[in-house]
Amino acid sequence: LKAKPGKAILGTKVRVKAPHYATERVYTVGEAFSAQMPSRIHFGLGEIQSLESIEVLWPDGELDHYPDPKLNQYHKLSQ
Repeated sequence: LKAKPGKAILGTKVRVKAPHYATERVYTVGEAFSAQMPSRIHFGLGEIQSLESIEVLWPDGELDHYPDPKLNQYHKLSQ
């Protein structure tokens, strides 16, 4: 994720949607008990073969929509 200059990135919500499935993660960084949190958001999709979209809700309220993302790769999403 890359926010606009001067904008916050922490708290950004990323949602993936597939037929009959949706899940969301919130971007955070920092420490957990005996571990360090990764700076990437990962979605384990199991048997899902395709996604309808990725939606990104930035902390300032802006919503970005990315249709038909590819599976099994990293996506660089910019505000």
